[in-house]
Amino acid sequence: QGPTGVAGATAATVATSETTTSTAYTDLATVGPTVTVNVPASGAVLVTITSNAANSNAGKLVRVGFAMSGNNSASAVDTRALLWTSGGATDPFQGSATFYVSGLTAGSTTFTLKYKTSANTATFLNRSLIVIPLP
Repeated sequence: QGPTGVAGATAATVATSETTTSTAYTDLATVGPTVTVNVPASGAVLVTITSNAANSNAGKLVRVGFAMSGNNSASAVDTRALLWTSGGATDPFQGSATFYVSGLTAGSTTFTLKYKTSANTATFLNRSLIVIPLP
């Protein structure tokens, strides 16, 4: 029998279809999803992003990243984002990406999904965020 894991995995979903033309990470009309977790003494969490995404033009990028606030603060960045390039105009993609995030300060931290496109209009729906504190 192994050691007891850290409690406090948290998840949230926003199903609403919303768009952006922003080429910098931004909120959609319905912000998030957003979850708040207690980062453990290990300073490590797993963050899983899931979204359906499409771009109004072929060959354009859509990105879903996450920002942190509270005991830890960071902007959304491409190195921790779900990335997709549209094969055709409005060609949808549903996928997930999981990131191991370490070196955090223990305590309450809020994670919020952020969105951007390389050009044109990006559409996002069925967006979810899961954050799992690690021992």
